[in-house]
Amino acid sequence: MNIITFPPVRYVAARWERRGDVQEGRSFFAGTRIASAFGPVRVSASFVVSALGNKGAGAGYMLMLAEQMRYGVDMVRVSSPPINWHLDDLSTGALRTAPLAWVDGGAPLEWVDGLDPLVWFDGAIYPGTPGTDAKGFDIITVTGLPPSRRVARPSDFIRSYAGGTSTVATAVTEAFSDASGVAVIRLNGPLPAGTISLGDFESRVFALDGPFPSEQQSVGGNWFYPLNLIEVLPTEYAGATEIDPWT
Repeated sequence: MNIITFPPVRYVAARWERRGDVQEGRSFFAGTRIASAFGPVRVSASFVVSALGNKGAGAGYMLMLAEQMRYGVDMVRVSSPPINWHLDDLSTGALRTAPLAWVDGGAPLEWVDGLDPLVWFDGAIYPGTPGTDAKGFDIITVTGLPPSRRVARPSDFIRSYAGGTSTVATAVTEAFSDASGVAVIRLNGPLPAGTISLGDFESRVFALDGPFPSEQQSVGGNWFYPLNLIEVLPTEYAGATEIDPWT
């Protein structure tokens, strides 16, 4: 089984939502509602891809993705879209960062500070310290931010880089930096202390949710490929091979 990297296509609409099934009933004596989770939570995603995007290569990319996925036999790895559309992401994206990979020729080049690994980032360094607020929510306190501005929106992905790995959580509500550039972000789960990337992305593996789109080319305008996906959990694709045909 293979996992194909999503091609570098432009899309005109996107959806990325967590969904879970619920079992519901009523108490026999009191009639009160009884509910519980049924099955794991999965991300349901969809993308509408412009056929004429990528300087006319969009349609070809989608047809080749179908072929690489063997029309639904294999899976696809996709990065999440911004929570809000691209204009909002221009400002939030300025607070995003990621480690830089150094190479010497074709060989990886590692940096150390004494005996400790030294990690370089392609953006500003925003240190984060974890904690818990008065309501019992996990929080991350981030310093070094631009002062007096919104730094996170509800459902924004917040990533912490620590010890050579990264962890993602989601902002529960809006967060603003104070005049000193400090912001406290309420999260839906814990993050470790580390370098914080705000307005980040998450990457998940999906199977087709329904048939692969088959669209007709129009004579005088653009046409679109709507792609519906449902998440495959890590335990369900153990041992699969990741393939990037586009680079």
